[in-house]
Amino acid sequence: GLIKSLNTAKPRIIGISNTFSQGYLETLKIAKISKQICNSSLIICGGEHIGNLGPIPLIECEYLDIIVKSEGEVPVRELLEYSYSKKALYEINSIIFKKKLLSTELIPEPLIISELPIQLTDNGYKIKDVYLENPNKPETIDLNDFPFLKYDLYQDYLSYPPYIEESRGCAW
Repeated sequence: GLIKSLNTAKPRIIGISNTFSQGYLETLKIAKISKQICNSSLIICGGEHIGNLGPIPLIECEYLDIIVKSEGEVPVRELLEYSYSKKALYEINSIIFKKKLLSTELIPEPLIISELPIQLTDNGYKIKDVYLENPNKPETIDLNDFPFLKYDLYQDYLSYPPYIEESRGCAW
């Protein structure tokens, strides 16, 4: 299961897809479990529904680090580059992230700084964190530019079909 896989792999990045609203709370639970087991892993989440909620998932789940707002192929590749220190986080378009992930206080334009997120505490409301949003830069993504899936990377792929989500956008 999930816990055994995380304990074994200790991934640098954990990506969670949330394509249906009904799975939102389960997605947050998966993020919590993942961060508790792999505290230094970067937890990213995207999908048709969660990507349109702005910083709300980051507010409701302290274990999430980054939300991908739109098509994920390019931002996820760039987040992998970021994890290897080959790209700055603020250079990655179509993401919302916690300011504390930046290693410097220099915030280049045109990042959108949001200090609106608040959380109820025993003493009332307070700002929990500052969130930065890179502008959505609509890119025309031609799926023919991406390589075909390498099924041989899946152990015993000939004996069972691996689960692969092949839809784009909301399936409803």
